[in-house]
Amino acid sequence: MSCYSLHSGRITSNFDADSPCGIPNSTYPHVQCCVNGDYCMSNGICHYYNNNSDKGYYTADCTDPTLQDPACMTRCGAQPGAIIDYDENTGLWACCTYTSDGKANCSNLSDEKFPAPAPSKLVTIQYLPPTGTPEYATPTDVMSTPLVNSTSNQIGAGAAAGIGVGVGVGVFLLATTAAFFYFRRRRSSQHSGAASKTWTESVAEVQQPQTVFRYELGKPEPRPQELA
Repeated sequence: MSCYSLHSGRITSNFDADSPCGIPNSTYPHVQCCVNGDYCMSNGICHYYNNNSDKGYYTADCTDPTLQDPACMTRCGAQPGAIIDYDENTGLWACCTYTSDGKANCSNLSDEKFPAPAPSKLVTIQYLPPTGTPEYATPTDVMSTPLVNSTSNQIGAGAAAGIGVGVGVGVFLLATTAAFFYFRRRRSSQHSGAASKTWTESVAEVQQPQTVFRYELGKPEPRPQELA
């Protein structure tokens, strides 16, 4: 699959140097491209890093020959190249200017600026080996759709759902434990009350005075008196 770029106002094909950053699908027929040996980052940015400590960023190319697809970026299209730099003062990315011999001069940034996360906040999407076919992961929307405000601190929907389920289970277990101890304590109190009542009644029966009739010899038994 060929990749296309916009430099000095002209669209050119970079199929010899570029590789797609992902696998197109029916929903997203076009994806961004970066140079072989570099890293595809989020927000339509590519990252290059050489062994001689030469590193930096540039805008991604695209598989759409017209560059009209939403996945395509036409940043720095007026410049001879696509090298960009992050401006710490403004928090924006800017296209670097070029010298007469075609070298990027990022100490003199152009007026073309665009918002995107700082370099440390960019997300790595795909590594493109210098030779051979890249080992792509399963197709994802992030490969073809730039994430303008993406950061590494965001939580996916699956993780949020997992957290919600965990909280629900924890609340259920807590309520079940509380109910268990409540009914256990209540039954214990009822049993203690019943035992105390039985013991009290037993003591009362033992201590209840009984009437004792004594009869002395030589004395007549008392008889009930008749009413006058």
